[in-house]
Amino acid sequence: NEACFSLQNGLFSCSYRNEKNQDIHLQNESQRGGPTLGRGLYLPALVGSFGAAAAAGKVLQLPPQQMTWTLGIAGALTGGTFQGHDEGAWTRRLNLGMAAERGVTAATLAESGLVGPEKPLEGEYGFYRVFVNNEYDIAALTRDLGKSFWIMESWLKGYPMNTTLHAPCEALLNIVRREKIRHTEIAGIAAFWHQYVAILGKKKVEKVVSAQYSLPYTLAAAAVRGRVSPDEFTERSISDPVIKSMIDRIEVAHDPELFKSAGRASVPGR
Repeated sequence: NEACFSLQNGLFSCSYRNEKNQDIHLQNESQRGGPTLGRGLYLPALVGSFGAAAAAGKVLQLPPQQMTWTLGIAGALTGGTFQGHDEGAWTRRLNLGMAAERGVTAATLAESGLVGPEKPLEGEYGFYRVFVNNEYDIAALTRDLGKSFWIMESWLKGYPMNTTLHAPCEALLNIVRREKIRHTEIAGIAAFWHQYVAILGKKKVEKVVSAQYSLPYTLAAAAVRGRVSPDEFTERSISDPVIKSMIDRIEVAHDPELFKSAGRASVPGR
């Protein structure tokens, strides 16, 4: 995700400067870790600010000093939590857009001469200590620099919901379709996956955004409707008494072994 934010900002800045054909070469290593998630911090928004700033600075052809200030300013601006996800608030939709905006703002401020911190990541009050409790791999920032681009690892979602919910939902859909099972014939569903934040297992869903971050809801919708499309994420669908009744028959649990066996390149479930 973070690499995508960077590229989006690069294109935005290019359009702003009327230079749409510049090459953007970035190394943006996503160091996903427990400290941020456990505290409710939304990592894509946090790290996305730095990726966006790097892209914007590259497009603006900032010299080293101003690029350093760009990252420093981005560190001062960055933020993001899971509270919007939990409540189903529309700020969830703003998180990544705000990261993009912060990156462009940081780069243009640095270009104008605004002095930013020079150690936004590793400083005493920098990102690594404040946000991730100093649990990081500094070597990852320059590993394969200029050779490996995470944007090439991006992929499109097959379903309009949190990525970790895809595998268990697709497994259920495959079973239901193969065996021609009706939801009225299902006594119960047990699913296991990488539950990296508690809200993904909630059963009480009252808003569309919350539904997109609830494995019980998405499994219930898949069982009842035989699909998981945008139509399943509407106010009418989350109020469907049949889907609500199915949620009561679903149990989900975190399985750390799945993640360990598949690695970070996959989002497994069963």
